[in-house]
Amino acid sequence: MLLHDLDEDVLGIVVSLLSSDRKDVVNLALTCHALCAAARRPEHVSITSPSTRLALTRSCIEDPTFGHRARSLYLKINGKRTISRYTVFEFFRRMPNLQSLTLDADVKPHFMPVLLSDALSLRNNLRHLHVTDSTLTVNDLWALFALPRLRYLEISSRREIAFSSLDPTPDQLFPLRHLRMFDLGSDSYLQPDLLEEILIHCPKLETLECNIALPLVTQAPAQGPWLHPFYPRPRHYNSPERLLTTLLHAPRTLVNLSLFTNGLNGVVHDGSRLDLSSFVNLTNLTASADLFIAPVGSNVARDGLYRLLPRNIESFTSANQKSSQLLFGANTGIFYNVSHRRIDEDTRKRFLEQGPDESMSRWITEIVENKEACFPGLRRVELREILKEVARPHWRAVEERWAFEKAGVELEIWIRDDEKLQPWIPRMHPR
Repeated sequence: MLLHDLDEDVLGIVVSLLSSDRKDVVNLALTCHALCAAARRPEHVSITSPSTRLALTRSCIEDPTFGHRARSLYLKINGKRTISRYTVFEFFRRMPNLQSLTLDADVKPHFMPVLLSDALSLRNNLRHLHVTDSTLTVNDLWALFALPRLRYLEISSRREIAFSSLDPTPDQLFPLRHLRMFDLGSDSYLQPDLLEEILIHCPKLETLECNIALPLVTQAPAQGPWLHPFYPRPRHYNSPERLLTTLLHAPRTLVNLSLFTNGLNGVVHDGSRLDLSSFVNLTNLTASADLFIAPVGSNVARDGLYRLLPRNIESFTSANQKSSQLLFGANTGIFYNVSHRRIDEDTRKRFLEQGPDESMSRWITEIVENKEACFPGLRRVELREILKEVARPHWRAVEERWAFEKAGVELEIWIRDDEKLQPWIPRMHPR
Protein backbone atom coordinates (compact mmCIF):
# COMPACT_ATOMS: atom_id res chain seq x y z
CA MET A 1 0.00 0.00 0.00
CA LEU A 2 1.31 3.45 -0.93
CA LEU A 3 1.36 6.43 1.41
CA HIS A 4 -1.36 8.29 -0.46
CA ASP A 5 -3.67 5.29 0.01
CA LEU A 6 -3.51 5.49 3.79
CA ASP A 7 -6.34 6.97 5.84
CA GLU A 8 -5.81 10.56 7.04
CA ASP A 9 -5.88 9.44 10.68
CA VAL A 10 -3.11 6.91 9.99
CA LEU A 11 -1.04 9.59 8.28
CA GLY A 12 -1.55 11.79 11.32
CA ILE A 13 -0.14 9.03 13.55
CA VAL A 14 2.91 8.71 11.28
CA VAL A 15 3.55 12.45 11.53
CA SER A 16 3.00 12.48 15.30
CA LEU A 17 5.67 9.82 15.79
CA LEU A 18 8.16 12.14 14.08
CA SER A 19 6.84 15.41 15.45
CA SER A 20 9.67 15.90 17.94
CA ASP A 21 12.02 16.44 14.98
CA ARG A 22 10.52 19.03 12.64
CA LYS A 23 13.18 18.40 9.97
CA ASP A 24 12.13 14.76 9.65
CA VAL A 25 8.48 15.78 9.37
CA VAL A 26 9.24 18.24 6.55
CA ASN A 27 11.42 15.76 4.64
CA LEU A 28 8.75 13.07 4.87
CA ALA A 29 5.98 15.47 3.84
CA LEU A 30 7.90 16.34 0.66
CA THR A 31 7.57 12.72 -0.48
CA CYS A 32 3.78 12.65 -0.51
CA HIS A 33 1.09 15.27 -1.08
CA ALA A 34 -1.21 13.50 1.37
CA LEU A 35 1.37 13.88 4.13
CA CYS A 36 1.66 17.62 3.54
CA ALA A 37 -1.82 18.24 4.92
CA ALA A 38 -1.11 16.14 8.01
CA ALA A 39 2.28 17.79 8.56
CA ARG A 40 0.76 21.27 8.38
CA ARG A 41 -1.26 20.57 11.52
CA PRO A 42 1.30 20.87 14.33
CA GLU A 43 1.37 18.63 17.38
CA HIS A 44 3.97 20.55 19.40
CA VAL A 45 3.82 24.35 19.18
CA SER A 46 6.25 26.91 20.59
CA ILE A 47 5.35 30.60 20.40
CA THR A 48 7.79 33.21 21.62
CA SER A 49 6.53 36.43 20.05
CA PRO A 50 3.19 38.12 19.43
CA SER A 51 3.70 38.02 15.65
CA THR A 52 4.01 34.23 15.70
CA ARG A 53 0.94 33.97 17.88
CA LEU A 54 -1.09 36.09 15.49
CA ALA A 55 0.12 34.06 12.51
CA LEU A 56 -0.99 30.86 14.23
CA THR A 57 -4.33 32.44 15.13
CA ARG A 58 -4.90 33.33 11.48
CA SER A 59 -4.15 29.74 10.49
CA CYS A 60 -6.67 28.51 13.06
CA ILE A 61 -9.31 30.93 11.78
CA GLU A 62 -8.76 29.94 8.15
CA ASP A 63 -8.87 26.24 9.05
CA PRO A 64 -10.84 25.52 12.27
CA THR A 65 -9.23 22.07 12.54
CA PHE A 66 -5.67 23.42 12.25
CA GLY A 67 -4.98 23.30 15.98
CA HIS A 68 -6.97 20.17 16.78
CA ARG A 69 -3.93 17.92 16.56
CA ALA A 70 -1.81 20.14 18.84
CA ARG A 71 -0.92 18.29 22.03
CA SER A 72 1.59 20.69 23.62
CA LEU A 73 1.92 24.47 23.55
CA TYR A 74 4.63 26.76 24.89
CA LEU A 75 3.44 30.37 24.86
CA LYS A 76 5.73 33.24 25.80
CA ILE A 77 4.72 36.86 25.33
CA ASN A 78 7.57 39.32 25.78
CA GLY A 79 7.06 42.74 27.29
CA LYS A 80 3.95 44.35 28.69
CA ARG A 81 1.06 43.76 26.37
CA THR A 82 -2.70 43.95 26.61
CA ILE A 83 -4.59 41.18 24.84
CA SER A 84 -8.37 41.01 24.78
CA ARG A 85 -9.97 38.10 26.61
CA TYR A 86 -11.94 37.28 23.48
CA THR A 87 -8.70 36.81 21.52
CA VAL A 88 -7.27 34.61 24.27
CA PHE A 89 -10.47 32.54 24.46
CA GLU A 90 -10.70 32.06 20.69
CA PHE A 91 -7.05 31.07 20.55
CA PHE A 92 -7.44 28.33 23.15
CA ARG A 93 -10.82 27.24 21.81
CA ARG A 94 -9.13 26.19 18.58
CA MET A 95 -6.72 23.90 20.47
CA PRO A 96 -9.17 21.65 22.32
CA ASN A 97 -6.89 18.62 22.65
CA LEU A 98 -3.90 20.21 24.40
CA GLN A 99 -2.35 17.95 27.01
CA SER A 100 0.66 20.09 27.94
CA LEU A 101 0.52 23.88 28.28
CA THR A 102 3.26 26.29 29.37
CA LEU A 103 2.14 29.90 29.80
CA ASP A 104 5.05 32.28 30.24
CA ALA A 105 2.79 35.25 29.72
CA ASP A 106 2.10 37.41 32.76
CA VAL A 107 0.11 39.93 30.73
CA LYS A 108 -3.19 41.77 31.14
CA PRO A 109 -5.83 40.54 31.25
CA HIS A 110 -4.42 37.45 32.92
CA PHE A 111 -5.09 34.11 31.28
CA MET A 112 -6.37 32.25 34.34
CA PRO A 113 -10.08 33.24 34.18
CA VAL A 114 -10.15 32.23 30.52
CA LEU A 115 -8.21 29.02 31.02
CA LEU A 116 -10.57 27.87 33.76
CA SER A 117 -13.68 28.60 31.71
CA ASP A 118 -16.10 25.68 31.47
CA ALA A 119 -16.59 26.60 27.80
CA LEU A 120 -13.06 25.45 26.89
CA SER A 121 -12.64 21.78 26.00
CA LEU A 122 -8.91 21.78 26.69
CA ARG A 123 -9.47 21.99 30.47
CA ASN A 124 -10.69 18.38 30.31
CA ASN A 125 -7.53 17.17 28.56
CA LEU A 126 -4.69 19.06 30.25
CA ARG A 127 -2.21 16.80 32.01
CA HIS A 128 0.78 19.11 32.40
CA LEU A 129 0.33 22.82 33.14
CA HIS A 130 2.97 25.46 33.85
CA VAL A 131 1.54 28.91 34.42
CA THR A 132 3.10 32.29 35.25
CA ASP A 133 0.55 34.60 36.82
CA SER A 134 1.19 37.20 39.53
CA THR A 135 -2.53 37.50 40.32
CA LEU A 136 -3.16 33.88 41.33
CA THR A 137 -5.54 33.44 44.25
CA VAL A 138 -6.17 30.43 46.44
CA ASN A 139 -9.48 29.90 44.61
CA ASP A 140 -7.58 29.76 41.31
CA LEU A 141 -5.30 27.18 42.89
CA TRP A 142 -8.21 24.98 43.95
CA ALA A 143 -9.70 25.29 40.46
CA LEU A 144 -6.40 24.20 38.88
CA PHE A 145 -6.13 21.21 41.21
CA ALA A 146 -9.65 20.23 40.18
CA LEU A 147 -8.84 19.94 36.46
CA PRO A 148 -9.95 16.33 35.88
CA ARG A 149 -6.83 14.92 34.17
CA LEU A 150 -4.09 17.18 35.53
CA ARG A 151 -1.01 15.24 36.67
CA TYR A 152 1.73 17.90 36.78
CA LEU A 153 1.21 21.47 37.96
CA GLU A 154 3.95 24.13 37.98
CA ILE A 155 3.19 27.65 39.19
CA SER A 156 5.15 30.90 39.20
CA SER A 157 3.27 33.64 41.04
CA ARG A 158 6.27 35.78 42.09
CA ARG A 159 4.74 36.39 45.50
CA GLU A 160 3.07 34.72 48.45
CA ILE A 161 -0.38 33.29 47.62
CA ALA A 162 -2.72 34.61 50.30
CA PHE A 163 -4.68 32.07 52.33
CA SER A 164 -6.87 32.26 55.40
CA SER A 165 -8.37 29.52 57.55
CA LEU A 166 -11.69 31.20 56.78
CA ASP A 167 -11.25 30.62 53.04
CA PRO A 168 -13.58 27.88 51.76
CA THR A 169 -12.02 24.57 50.78
CA PRO A 170 -13.92 22.84 47.96
CA ASP A 171 -14.14 19.47 49.74
CA GLN A 172 -16.49 18.15 47.09
CA LEU A 173 -13.54 18.13 44.66
CA PHE A 174 -11.22 16.19 46.97
CA PRO A 175 -9.31 13.96 47.36
CA LEU A 176 -7.25 14.76 44.27
CA ARG A 177 -6.02 11.27 43.42
CA HIS A 178 -4.69 12.25 40.00
CA LEU A 179 -2.08 14.93 40.87
CA ARG A 180 1.48 13.55 40.87
CA MET A 181 3.69 16.67 40.81
CA PHE A 182 3.33 20.16 42.30
CA ASP A 183 6.12 22.63 41.59
CA LEU A 184 5.86 26.12 43.05
CA GLY A 185 9.05 27.33 41.38
CA SER A 186 11.77 29.49 42.90
CA ASP A 187 9.93 32.80 43.23
CA SER A 188 6.66 31.96 45.00
CA TYR A 189 5.61 31.08 48.54
CA LEU A 190 2.75 29.16 50.09
CA GLN A 191 1.62 29.83 53.61
CA PRO A 192 2.23 26.84 55.91
CA ASP A 193 -1.51 26.19 56.35
CA LEU A 194 -2.10 26.22 52.60
CA LEU A 195 0.74 23.78 51.89
CA GLU A 196 -0.65 21.44 54.53
CA GLU A 197 -4.14 21.68 53.03
CA ILE A 198 -2.75 20.68 49.63
CA LEU A 199 -0.83 17.67 50.97
CA ILE A 200 -3.83 16.46 52.95
CA HIS A 201 -5.91 16.28 49.79
CA CYS A 202 -3.30 14.97 47.33
CA PRO A 203 -2.77 11.38 48.51
CA LYS A 204 -0.74 10.31 45.45
CA LEU A 205 1.63 13.26 45.19
CA GLU A 206 5.11 12.01 44.22
CA THR A 207 7.02 15.23 43.48
CA LEU A 208 6.94 18.45 45.50
CA GLU A 209 9.05 21.56 44.94
CA CYS A 210 8.39 24.68 46.98
CA ASN A 211 9.91 27.53 48.98
CA ILE A 212 9.87 27.51 52.76
CA ALA A 213 9.93 30.97 54.34
CA LEU A 214 12.04 30.98 57.50
CA PRO A 215 12.22 34.07 59.76
CA LEU A 216 14.80 36.55 58.50
CA VAL A 217 17.70 37.98 60.45
CA THR A 218 16.62 41.53 61.29
CA GLN A 219 19.91 43.03 60.09
CA ALA A 220 19.66 41.32 56.71
CA PRO A 221 19.64 43.79 53.80
CA ALA A 222 16.28 44.72 52.33
CA GLN A 223 17.65 44.34 48.81
CA GLY A 224 20.85 43.41 47.06
CA PRO A 225 22.23 40.23 45.58
CA TRP A 226 20.76 38.11 48.37
CA LEU A 227 17.17 39.28 48.00
CA HIS A 228 15.60 39.88 44.63
CA PRO A 229 14.12 43.41 44.67
CA PHE A 230 11.15 42.41 42.49
CA TYR A 231 9.82 39.76 44.87
CA PRO A 232 8.23 40.89 48.14
CA ARG A 233 9.17 39.26 51.41
CA PRO A 234 6.73 36.61 52.66
CA ARG A 235 4.35 37.62 55.42
CA HIS A 236 4.02 34.18 57.01
CA TYR A 237 6.98 32.15 58.21
CA ASN A 238 7.58 28.44 58.68
CA SER A 239 10.06 26.33 60.66
CA PRO A 240 11.65 22.88 60.18
CA GLU A 241 9.46 21.49 62.96
CA ARG A 242 6.27 22.95 61.49
CA LEU A 243 7.28 21.80 58.00
CA LEU A 244 7.73 18.21 59.17
CA THR A 245 4.18 18.18 60.51
CA THR A 246 3.01 19.26 57.06
CA LEU A 247 5.11 16.78 55.07
CA LEU A 248 4.03 13.84 57.24
CA HIS A 249 0.77 13.84 55.31
CA ALA A 250 2.72 12.24 52.43
CA PRO A 251 5.50 10.08 53.97
CA ARG A 252 4.98 7.07 51.69
CA THR A 253 4.25 8.73 48.36
CA LEU A 254 6.93 11.41 47.99
CA VAL A 255 9.78 10.32 45.71
CA ASN A 256 11.23 13.70 44.70
CA LEU A 257 11.41 16.58 47.16
CA SER A 258 12.92 20.05 46.63
CA LEU A 259 12.74 22.49 49.53
CA PHE A 260 14.29 25.92 49.16
CA THR A 261 14.37 28.61 51.82
CA ASN A 262 14.98 32.33 51.84
CA GLY A 263 18.33 31.50 53.43
CA LEU A 264 20.12 33.66 50.89
CA ASN A 265 19.01 36.58 53.02
CA GLY A 266 20.14 35.17 56.36
CA VAL A 267 17.55 33.36 58.48
CA VAL A 268 16.98 32.82 62.17
CA HIS A 269 17.54 29.18 63.16
CA ASP A 270 15.09 28.12 65.88
CA GLY A 271 16.98 24.94 66.81
CA SER A 272 14.53 22.51 65.19
CA ARG A 273 15.64 20.12 62.41
CA LEU A 274 13.72 18.52 59.57
CA ASP A 275 13.61 14.73 60.04
CA LEU A 276 12.91 12.87 56.77
CA SER A 277 14.01 9.43 58.00
CA SER A 278 10.45 8.05 57.83
CA PHE A 279 10.00 8.94 54.14
CA VAL A 280 10.54 5.42 52.84
CA ASN A 281 10.33 6.11 49.08
CA LEU A 282 12.16 9.44 48.97
CA THR A 283 15.22 9.00 46.72
CA ASN A 284 15.83 12.48 45.26
CA LEU A 285 16.31 15.32 47.71
CA THR A 286 17.37 18.91 47.08
CA ALA A 287 17.10 21.11 50.13
CA SER A 288 18.45 24.18 51.87
CA ALA A 289 20.82 23.28 54.68
CA ASP A 290 18.97 25.69 57.01
CA LEU A 291 16.29 23.02 57.39
CA PHE A 292 18.73 20.42 58.76
CA ILE A 293 21.68 22.15 60.41
CA ALA A 294 22.41 25.40 62.22
CA PRO A 295 25.04 28.01 61.27
CA VAL A 296 28.63 27.46 62.42
CA GLY A 297 29.14 29.06 65.82
CA SER A 298 25.56 28.63 67.02
CA ASN A 299 24.64 26.61 70.08
CA VAL A 300 22.88 23.96 67.97
CA ALA A 301 25.08 20.95 67.16
CA ARG A 302 25.32 19.71 63.58
CA ASP A 303 26.08 16.13 64.60
CA GLY A 304 23.46 13.54 63.73
CA LEU A 305 22.54 14.84 60.27
CA TYR A 306 22.65 11.26 58.99
CA ARG A 307 19.72 10.36 61.28
CA LEU A 308 17.51 12.92 59.52
CA LEU A 309 17.99 11.67 55.96
CA PRO A 310 15.81 9.15 54.09
CA ARG A 311 17.26 5.64 53.93
CA ASN A 312 16.82 5.29 50.16
CA ILE A 313 18.79 8.43 49.30
CA GLU A 314 21.44 7.67 46.69
CA SER A 315 23.35 10.93 46.38
CA PHE A 316 23.80 14.52 47.47
CA THR A 317 25.01 15.91 44.18
CA SER A 318 24.14 18.49 41.53
CA ALA A 319 25.51 16.52 38.57
CA ASN A 320 22.09 16.49 36.92
CA GLN A 321 18.55 17.65 37.51
CA LYS A 322 17.43 14.35 39.04
CA SER A 323 20.12 14.14 41.68
CA SER A 324 20.18 15.56 45.18
CA GLN A 325 22.07 18.36 46.87
CA LEU A 326 22.29 20.24 50.15
CA LEU A 327 22.44 24.02 49.64
CA PHE A 328 24.06 26.45 52.09
CA GLY A 329 22.75 30.02 52.07
CA ALA A 330 24.16 33.38 53.14
CA ASN A 331 24.21 32.64 56.86
CA THR A 332 25.13 28.96 56.81
CA GLY A 333 28.71 28.09 55.88
CA ILE A 334 30.01 24.53 55.62
CA PHE A 335 33.30 24.87 57.55
CA TYR A 336 33.36 28.40 58.93
CA ASN A 337 30.99 31.06 60.14
CA VAL A 338 29.21 33.33 57.64
CA SER A 339 27.09 36.16 59.01
CA HIS A 340 25.20 38.72 56.93
CA ARG A 341 27.25 37.80 53.84
CA ARG A 342 30.53 38.34 55.71
CA ILE A 343 32.96 35.52 56.40
CA ASP A 344 34.56 35.04 59.82
CA GLU A 345 38.17 35.69 58.82
CA ASP A 346 39.70 33.86 61.81
CA THR A 347 37.93 30.57 61.18
CA ARG A 348 38.40 30.94 57.44
CA LYS A 349 42.17 31.48 57.78
CA ARG A 350 42.50 28.52 60.12
CA PHE A 351 40.52 26.34 57.71
CA LEU A 352 42.63 27.34 54.69
CA GLU A 353 45.88 26.70 56.57
CA GLN A 354 45.01 23.53 58.45
CA GLY A 355 41.95 22.12 56.74
CA PRO A 356 38.75 21.28 58.63
CA ASP A 357 39.21 19.91 62.14
CA GLU A 358 37.02 17.17 63.56
CA SER A 359 34.59 19.58 65.19
CA MET A 360 33.93 21.21 61.80
CA SER A 361 33.49 18.04 59.77
CA ARG A 362 32.18 15.39 62.15
CA TRP A 363 28.64 15.78 60.85
CA ILE A 364 29.92 15.07 57.32
CA THR A 365 32.00 11.99 58.14
CA GLU A 366 29.09 10.55 60.13
CA ILE A 367 27.21 10.14 56.85
CA VAL A 368 29.74 7.72 55.39
CA GLU A 369 30.45 6.01 58.73
CA ASN A 370 26.79 5.01 58.87
CA LYS A 371 26.45 4.21 55.18
CA GLU A 372 25.90 0.46 55.53
CA ALA A 373 23.22 0.80 58.18
CA CYS A 374 21.46 3.92 56.93
CA PHE A 375 22.27 4.55 53.24
CA PRO A 376 23.30 1.29 51.52
CA GLY A 377 22.82 2.84 48.09
CA LEU A 378 24.75 6.07 48.74
CA ARG A 379 27.29 6.78 46.00
CA ARG A 380 28.06 10.49 46.12
CA VAL A 381 27.92 13.47 48.48
CA GLU A 382 28.06 17.09 47.35
CA LEU A 383 27.66 20.08 49.62
CA ARG A 384 27.33 23.48 47.97
CA GLU A 385 27.38 27.02 49.32
CA ILE A 386 25.06 29.06 47.13
CA LEU A 387 26.75 31.61 44.89
CA LYS A 388 25.07 34.39 42.95
CA GLU A 389 28.18 35.25 40.93
CA VAL A 390 30.09 32.55 39.07
CA ALA A 391 33.84 32.99 39.52
CA ARG A 392 36.96 31.02 38.63
CA PRO A 393 36.96 28.04 40.99
CA HIS A 394 39.91 27.33 43.31
CA TRP A 395 40.80 23.76 44.17
CA ARG A 396 41.79 22.30 47.52
CA ALA A 397 41.56 18.74 48.86
CA VAL A 398 40.37 17.79 52.34
CA GLU A 399 41.45 14.81 54.45
CA GLU A 400 37.88 13.52 54.77
CA ARG A 401 38.24 12.07 51.30
CA TRP A 402 39.94 8.96 52.73
CA ALA A 403 36.94 7.97 54.83
CA PHE A 404 34.67 8.44 51.84
CA GLU A 405 36.96 6.65 49.38
CA LYS A 406 37.19 3.65 51.69
CA ALA A 407 33.40 3.39 51.68
CA GLY A 408 33.20 3.84 47.90
CA VAL A 409 31.50 7.23 48.11
CA GLU A 410 32.58 10.32 46.15
CA LEU A 411 32.80 13.60 48.06
CA GLU A 412 32.76 17.07 46.53
CA ILE A 413 32.35 20.38 48.33
CA TRP A 414 31.80 23.89 46.95
CA ILE A 415 32.57 26.70 49.42
CA ARG A 416 33.09 30.45 49.42
CA ASP A 417 36.80 31.15 49.21
CA ASP A 418 37.03 34.88 50.03
CA GLU A 419 35.04 38.02 50.70
CA LYS A 420 33.68 37.94 47.15
CA LEU A 421 32.19 34.52 47.88
CA GLN A 422 34.11 32.73 45.16
CA PRO A 423 33.91 28.94 45.17
CA TRP A 424 36.55 26.29 45.27
CA ILE A 425 35.99 22.59 44.81
CA PRO A 426 37.72 19.90 46.83
CA ARG A 427 37.83 16.87 44.54
CA MET A 428 38.56 13.46 45.91
CA HIS A 429 41.69 12.17 44.14
CA PRO A 430 44.07 9.52 45.55
CA ARG A 431 47.48 10.75 46.64
